[in-house]
Amino acid sequence: MKSLGYYLLVNIIKLKGIKKIFSESPINYQKLRNDTIQSPTNWHVCKNSTHSFWIDNTQITEVFPSKEKTVEKAIIYCPGGAFVYGPTDQNWHAIGQIVKKTGIKAFVLDYPKAPESNIKEINKNIDQAYQHIIQKYEPQNITFIGDSVGGTLLTILVQNLIKNNAKSLPKKLILVSPVMDCSLTNTDIDRIDKNDILLSKIGVLSAKQMCAGDTDLKSPEISPLYGNMNPFIPTVVFVAENDIMRPDAELFLQKLDPKNTIKIFGNEMPHNWPILPVLTEGKKALEQIISFIEN
Repeated sequence: MKSLGYYLLVNIIKLKGIKKIFSESPINYQKLRNDTIQSPTNWHVCKNSTHSFWIDNTQITEVFPSKEKTVEKAIIYCPGGAFVYGPTDQNWHAIGQIVKKTGIKAFVLDYPKAPESNIKEINKNIDQAYQHIIQKYEPQNITFIGDSVGGTLLTILVQNLIKNNAKSLPKKLILVSPVMDCSLTNTDIDRIDKNDILLSKIGVLSAKQMCAGDTDLKSPEISPLYGNMNPFIPTVVFVAENDIMRPDAELFLQKLDPKNTIKIFGNEMPHNWPILPVLTEGKKALEQIISFIEN
């Protein structure tokens, strides 16, 4: 049974017209950007302190725990936003909670967005940000967390590191409602669309086309489902039942070594449910993310 918070969330989403925005093509990315917060206050990150700097065209915000348990470990968080907006209040609050409860510093990557930038530039920025961070932290002490297309970008980074025989692989990858195939050609997507309270195929595909530029939407450069998953690093994937991204996330899971993979399924949950506000189910899922980081 869904919590009361779920029904409150549904009403909030309807009032904000999010599903309507994602039901139009071209997608109104400027309207979505109204929710973007590039310079979070301490309140946004649960009273943790922050410091921002730039690597190429990516703003990296360090979120410091008030009581740091270990200086050796770090989290790299890549928020979603359909490649065209973000990070939002939900992203900042989620990483703030994670930092506060784990005592581990996080680096939040606010990468360049489409349509001003394309996937090639975005991938380059993500790689440069990572190369900068591993000058100070051992890769085996770093946990990747990515939601939605943030998960897309971090998965592509891991695939490229493996492809290039790099010895700088992170310890683990935690994906929340990742976008694994930006072509959205999976026929199961249309069936789920009517139950997805947040996203719709029309607008999501429009955003992906804005980001792709001259890159094929089924290229591993933008759709990690078509990249190499063998071998791969330990991975946790949060999959929501009522999310048009679910079918391709499940295909992605099928390609991973089950001994090295954990799937968390959100019954009747929407896209990105672990970081959504007022959602009891989301709070429980966020606690699971914290547990995976600590263990």
